[in-house]
Amino acid sequence: MSAPRRRVPLTWLVAFVLVLGCPLSSAAQTPPLTYSALSDRLLRVPPALVSLGGAGFQFTDPTFGSKMLRVTDANTRPDRAGRFFMSPSSSESTAWNTNSTKFYVLGAGGEQIPYNFNPATMTASRMAPLGNGSGGLVLLFGGEPTFSFVDPDLIYSGSGSQLVAYRFSTATQTALHDVRSCLPGITFHALNVSVSKDDQQLLAYIGGASQDADTTIYIYDKTKGCRWMNTQTGQVGGQVIQSKYPGKEFPEKPLVVTFHGDLATLQLIGEGAISMESDVNYDAAVWEGIDGIAQELAREEPMSKENQPSYPTIGDPFTYQIVNKENLPEEGQYVMPKWDVPSYFIAKWKAEYGV
Repeated sequence: MSAPRRRVPLTWLVAFVLVLGCPLSSAAQTPPLTYSALSDRLLRVPPALVSLGGAGFQFTDPTFGSKMLRVTDANTRPDRAGRFFMSPSSSESTAWNTNSTKFYVLGAGGEQIPYNFNPATMTASRMAPLGNGSGGLVLLFGGEPTFSFVDPDLIYSGSGSQLVAYRFSTATQTALHDVRSCLPGITFHALNVSVSKDDQQLLAYIGGASQDADTTIYIYDKTKGCRWMNTQTGQVGGQVIQSKYPGKEFPEKPLVVTFHGDLATLQLIGEGAISMESDVNYDAAVWEGIDGIAQELAREEPMSKENQPSYPTIGDPFTYQIVNKENLPEEGQYVMPKWDVPSYFIAKWKAEYGV
């Protein structure tokens, strides 16, 4: 997901069009039991293009009979005449509220333009303030927002590193959570938010500086706090246990263990979110593999078939350690293994092969 960054060489207009099968009452809470639309598989010849009027123009699709409304035109934003508008690009973004009385479109600059909508008359109107030079309310969230599933007056999105809620009736924005309070220094280019059906959890993809580069699934629970999973390293963390057992240590709270001491994991151990990790310098396997290849090529001796062969002086190059708060390395430093494996093999190859 990402904020729109397209550049379209249009100086005139791209229309944003709403399609509805039939007008619905603004109070409707259940879907219709019948749907009077064409459902056959017959091919139909495209009709002549309709001559569109400006924003607010209504017409009926000449082939399928759908009632349609033009919402935007070249003057939707008087201060950005000719700008194009579009619907959200991410399928998980909810661009309509629960009772079909509000929706939003995206502008070419990444801004969000919210509208009021009357399902009975099929008319859309900009939200106040209308005299601000932009034709009405313009939202500048850092990503594509999503409407609440339980409150038609509420929308969620990101603002900087914060997850926020915006209430239209009072024009107030409320900060719910700061992503960097759980993952300091995490990279993100936008906070495109999706929300659970009860509004209890908000989800975003983070960890990358550009679209398609995100690494981490991040969930904020209004009761349990944050949790996340790095899809590249498999690291999982969060505040679920900390929120339930504040200020407690094992055995007064569950023991949280993991493996692989990357810098983020070591930081979480220091903060108490993780109790301990099992660490091993698994990069030693690469050096062992290269040593076996050199042995076959230089001496025509087959590689060892042992899972973890032993070497003179150091024995097993792998170092297994349990790391907790008591033996954490300095901030920004990795856990040091018992043996300097790269130096050992470089010296070994120089002595045996002269390289």
